[in-house]
Amino acid sequence: MELSTGHLLAGGRYCIERVLGQGGFGITYEAHDTRFKSRVKSVAIKEFFVKDFCNRDGDTNKMIVATQGKVELVDRLRNKFIEEANALYELEHTNIVRVTDTFEENGTAYYVMEYVNGSSLSSIVEKNGKLSENDALVYIRQVADALRYVHSQNRLHLDVKPQNIMVDNSGKAVLIDFGVSKQYDEANGENTSTLLGCTPGYAPIEQIGGEIVEFHAATDVYSLGATLYKLITGITPVSANKRASSMKLKELTFPDDISPTTRAAIDAAMRLYVENRPQSISEFLALLDGEIKDESGKMKDESAKSKDESDGATVVTSCVADKEILRSAQDDKARACHAERSEASIITADGATVVGENAANKELLRPAQ
Repeated sequence: MELSTGHLLAGGRYCIERVLGQGGFGITYEAHDTRFKSRVKSVAIKEFFVKDFCNRDGDTNKMIVATQGKVELVDRLRNKFIEEANALYELEHTNIVRVTDTFEENGTAYYVMEYVNGSSLSSIVEKNGKLSENDALVYIRQVADALRYVHSQNRLHLDVKPQNIMVDNSGKAVLIDFGVSKQYDEANGENTSTLLGCTPGYAPIEQIGGEIVEFHAATDVYSLGATLYKLITGITPVSANKRASSMKLKELTFPDDISPTTRAAIDAAMRLYVENRPQSISEFLALLDGEIKDESGKMKDESAKSKDESDGATVVTSCVADKEILRSAQDDKARACHAERSEASIITADGATVVGENAANKELLRPAQ
């Protein structure tokens, strides 16, 4: 299904070296730019290829839609792929992978990114085990800064997870894979219609339900908090829908050496419902720094614990000004009774990114496996 090693793209400019990864909507390759004769200039190239709906002609390498009934949908998604690539070309941040080129060929579309020579945080944890709190926070703060920039462009990433954070040879964290990100405008809300991605453990409950119509920075905040949890524990968080459907919302567990402020920030970020979380990356970082807003709006180093009278669970809360952000886990649970029924994701056995349901395409989605 994938292009073979040595295949040339864009009129011979790019030469395929190997497959880096495959997902429901595309294949990513490592390639080299043949314009650079004196040295190898590696790039990453993402090819639009809907695994469930498309095949490839073995002789011409042209992408072919498997059934006539899916042609319109694939054409629309390809056009959105191109629009998104052009939008990502405009993003400039040291901790975000750069898109450098787009083109159409083989009956499909491609975009070219800088190649990050390093390893994903997922691979690092898998190889070496959980990270120290200090090391994890260094990476998370870099990604947080990238997300703050993305949010300033009225865009959500929607797939923040250790697999999508590369660490280059200099130790810099780079956020990659904007394949399911969405752009929003103030007047009309969402203005892209790409299908939602959903990775169990990292996606918040509103994303599992396919309800990302309005811009909420707190959606990415959940995923960032879940990523930090994975880095410092080595454990993938329980999926949001399972947390919501359990008889009692289980508290997150942490190693003994993790600081109270980091625990509190993760707990807050991973509240089940979007309005209960920090409402911006800056608010999440303030919690991570132990800086909680008081009633006058000034920053001060203060955290408090309160006792939930209904079940005796101890939860982290803030001062009066932040009670709407940090509500108790029991309050979350009371509103979660319908969450299991709203789940609309296709979860693969290996826990990879999976396709959620889009309102306009309910009848067109089926499991990839």
